[in-house]
Amino acid sequence: MPSRIQAVVLVSRLDRPKLQAFACAKATRPASLTALAVATTEAETRQLESGWAKRNTPIPRGIVNALYRDVTGPVLRYLAGLRGANAHTLIVVYIPEYVVGDACVQLLHSQSALRLKVRLLIERVVLVTSVPWQLQSSRRSEQAE
Repeated sequence: MPSRIQAVVLVSRLDRPKLQAFACAKATRPASLTALAVATTEAETRQLESGWAKRNTPIPRGIVNALYRDVTGPVLRYLAGLRGANAHTLIVVYIPEYVVGDACVQLLHSQSALRLKVRLLIERVVLVTSVPWQLQSSRRSEQAE
């Protein structure tokens, strides 16, 4: 039995779907909550840090670098580091995802998330949670802001 839960929310930038994922993660009352971003360039790393500073979000964050846009490898290494620190920790990975009406567009839109989820499903003590965000509602809420 796990003695504690560590929540990790995957982020590419701070927008409403990611904030919704943070709210879902907080609702489970984990022992710790971390935002994890995967950056492919130095410019992207600077942009992530800048966006985080502007929002003044109190959630600890980690940024891992990815070569050749491979998101899966860096995320798995980061989670292995978390798991190595405490063998009795359950890691819950929250993946914010856009949901669109057309199945073909959905398939094209979420390939990296799908590959990552498939790989995470075979990891020990890792639970994967998708946090859907309706793309149409995202557009409406952005227009309202």
